[in-house]
Amino acid sequence: GDDAILMSRRRCNVVRYVDPEQSCRKRTGEGQSPHWETAVICFRGVGGSRGLIGLLGAKPISAKAFWGMGEAYGTARPNEVIVNGQPVVILPQCIWGGVQAAILVEELACYGCKNVIGYGCAGSLVPSVGLLQQIVVGNAIPTDGTSGAYGIPELKAEDRLLSLAHRAAD
Repeated sequence: GDDAILMSRRRCNVVRYVDPEQSCRKRTGEGQSPHWETAVICFRGVGGSRGLIGLLGAKPISAKAFWGMGEAYGTARPNEVIVNGQPVVILPQCIWGGVQAAILVEELACYGCKNVIGYGCAGSLVPSVGLLQQIVVGNAIPTDGTSGAYGIPELKAEDRLLSLAHRAAD
């Protein structure tokens, strides 16, 4: 009766904060967390993600380390490649944009990640930027609501990485 409705309302009004560290521990187990210093978030669909993974020779990881990624979700799994003796995780098919990227970056921080590289594609309203033209972005103003919630007024590439990207594009 009335008591059941009141209890139901109380439960519906409870707002829980999702703690990334607790979520990661629940998925990977206590003391079982993977560790990556560097990650690549691939803002591409299946073809672009597979292309990058194939080019780098990365292999799928079996750990259920990231929310919404992996066999349990019927999506592409995170992959790992060794670069200069260090494991680098590649997170494919991040096609939800800022919201999914925010979740992944929070989880990466739980695994000790210090460097995150975004790899993707962009559109243009400028006629001089043609189809399939490579673009190296030095800085950008985030226009999605999620990035703004983190108080990020501008995204700026690290100078050494930007220089390397320009050389690779040339």
